[in-house]
Amino acid sequence: YHLFIQAACSKALYSVCFSLGVTTVQGILSSVYLDDQVLHGWKMIPIPFHNLNQKPNISFEMQHTKKRSEKLELTNDHVSKKEPALFAGEFSINSVEEIKDTYLSFSGWGKGVAFVNNFNIGRYWPSVGPQCNLYVPAPLLKPGQNSVVIFELDSPHIDLLLEAVDQEDFTCGSKHDQL
Repeated sequence: YHLFIQAACSKALYSVCFSLGVTTVQGILSSVYLDDQVLHGWKMIPIPFHNLNQKPNISFEMQHTKKRSEKLELTNDHVSKKEPALFAGEFSINSVEEIKDTYLSFSGWGKGVAFVNNFNIGRYWPSVGPQCNLYVPAPLLKPGQNSVVIFELDSPHIDLLLEAVDQEDFTCGSKHDQL
């Protein structure tokens, strides 16, 4: 099993195309504003989404628990809690009979987007809620290796734990927002 953490880069990627009378420049070319105020002290971080199943290089373990859930424990000493990061891992399904609809629980995570086998299963933001997990339909899963990629924008789970559970959970967010 593997986990991949994308290191943040400090250089912006851009390209300049030259042609007769045509110049195309990509990227941010002037100051960035928010509410008519120039923003200072921010970073642009390139995140490569072109190959979400790229071979990861840091390991994680899948732990089986007695109840019908699986915990993916991710470990790394170099996790930055202050910048967006990509976390990717693989888990194995032994047979077609084991493939079932499931949910990935993001309880304890910040906010971001999750992908299973290169398919965007949705955005998560458990502190706002109401959903704590995202639905993963059985047809997205396959026998053998399956990939999970998490684009975390805020802060990862303190233990870097991702759990697969068998039912939805709408108990996240502040209590006064829940009806």
